[in-house]
Amino acid sequence: MLESKEKKHLIYKKASLVSLKRASLRLMIHLKKNAKESNEKLVQRFQKKVQGSRILLQAKERMYFKKPMKKRQIRKKAMMREKYRAEREKKKYL
Repeated sequence: MLESKEKKHLIYKKASLVSLKRASLRLMIHLKKNAKESNEKLVQRFQKKVQGSRILLQAKERMYFKKPMKKRQIRKKAMMREKYRAEREKKKYL
């Protein structure tokens, strides 16, 4: 059986994953400076984590309001994607 601390941790972990899906912009990156690590290396590591977590992409997407697409628009875009994929596949074997 899991101890109460472990249960709480698992519950917290599941809840945090759900909250990340709902509001993924609220992600925070925590780093601790390692022993004998320079400030430049710490900044590089931080930038790499930020890019890996895609926080900036989400922030840029949410910078301006984007009208929600209607079903017809979604279908039309999907059909165009399929058309272009088929064309690319044809060109591959020419």
